Amino acid sequence: MRFISLTLLSVLIVIASANSYDGILESLLNGKNDEPSGGAGTIVVNSNEPGNDGSRFIPSLKFVTLDNYDKLVSVTSALSLATEHQMLGDQVYLYNYIRHKGDAATMKLTNDSKFTRFLCDFYGSIINIASAKFAETSTRPELAAYYRQLKCFT
Repeated sequence: MRFISLTLLSVLIVIASANSYDGILESLLNGKNDEPSGGAGTIVVNSNEPGNDGSRFIPSLKFVTLDNYDKLVSVTSALSLATEHQMLGDQVYLYNYIRHKGDAATMKLTNDSKFTRFLCDFYGSIINIASAKFAETSTRPELAAYYRQLKCFT
């Protein structure tokens, strides 16, 4: 009986984590969480995290935030899950959300956003290959669609 209870508890934890992960990503993508969350602290993203085969896309970060700590900590947790499950498209979005200190306007999924300009500048001529891989490894349909239509004009 104890084994069944522990198995059920494990399943419930995984389901709760998945719902929480999807909820965080969905709220970021749909602008439901645009305001700073409050709190101050140090945010750390370690590119050497296990499962991070995309470390060339996810360099290490460390910075202090004075007004958005709570939100960035939850996004960092979501980034860890994306890394663990090798969801590179989600990783790139979540990482850049953190890198831009939670500035939702920067991360809009539009052709004229700072996020798009960053991707085009960073990946240059390989953006078509990279964006196809990102689309394949995104859990949210709107993020996958964004990556599929991403075009860079140089």
